[in-house]
Amino acid sequence: MSQHDGRLFVVCVSPGLEFVTEEEVRQKFDPSEVKIKTGLVIFATKRDLGDVLGQLYSVDDIFAYLGCIDDLVTDDKEKGLDMIAEAVKILPHWDEAIQIWKESTNEKKDKPSFRASAYRTGKHAYNSEDVEGSVGWGVIERCGWPVKLKGHDTEVCCYIHENTATLGLSIGARALYWRNRHRLGHTTLKTSVAYAMCVLARLSPYDVVVDLCAGVGTIPIEAKRAWPDIHCIAGDITKENVEATRENAAHTNSSIDVVLWSALTFPLLRRDSVDKVISDLPFGVRHGSFQKNQTLYHHIFKNMTYWMRDGGLAVLLTIERGLIARLVQAHKCWKIVALHNIKMGGLAVAV
Repeated sequence: MSQHDGRLFVVCVSPGLEFVTEEEVRQKFDPSEVKIKTGLVIFATKRDLGDVLGQLYSVDDIFAYLGCIDDLVTDDKEKGLDMIAEAVKILPHWDEAIQIWKESTNEKKDKPSFRASAYRTGKHAYNSEDVEGSVGWGVIERCGWPVKLKGHDTEVCCYIHENTATLGLSIGARALYWRNRHRLGHTTLKTSVAYAMCVLARLSPYDVVVDLCAGVGTIPIEAKRAWPDIHCIAGDITKENVEATRENAAHTNSSIDVVLWSALTFPLLRRDSVDKVISDLPFGVRHGSFQKNQTLYHHIFKNMTYWMRDGGLAVLLTIERGLIARLVQAHKCWKIVALHNIKMGGLAVAV
């Protein structure tokens, strides 16, 4: 992206949901350029920095874009790490990224402390710690910044997918996927994924939206905050999660109906009363089992069929692709209109 108009950013997303973030970026920021990589979206915009930091809901992290290293050596440790260190020193957008960092933090230091972090997918002759050392050395050579592993002023992050490295300079808060929650659960869904599911549900004003297995309320809270005119019902089987959902809803001033129920014995909502169901269904990995899911998912489909209006839509996050396909085939009123495979927490799941 050597030719661009505006500030350059790179944002991290769950692999498989890059298209949701691209759409969000195009709708909100009128970008002059957008580039998609696995788990990353790079874009240029003239919009206010505060808007970029505060209005992107489908992303995990936001960085000022430094540049990419292509054709990375992956099968020779010494050559690969030397290549990274040398390339870091001549990344094309250092000056712009540093300016964005200063603007976002109101920091005036010429030599801020930093740490390097690396994240890899694919086979490499080196590990992530090796990459962090090479990135750190390149930053020291280029900027003269001191290393500080804790309490640092900024962070240089390197994302390697196969033989391409993408680097960014941290701006604002990290780990945006924990936003809007006061209490967390045992298997809490990322808010970024929850928002993406709501986008896929094509929510409209006055929709009645149900989360069958709400956990701590991540999906209904994201839905209500982005689409305030909808009516959300969140249910879960444990009192602890119901209390956590109520706390999180109060923390975010989100008006949500929260109920205690079992997915096996849902309260009888009126027939044809629900427009959308958006749920992160139990995988049977950390809780339950694949065998229990056979019964659980059957009851879920039975109740959804009774509740849903004609033209209703269910957006379900699950690892049980085959089971969902069989249930759709058994309930003739349903059909799969889209299947998105995503990577989440090391698991290959589907929406």
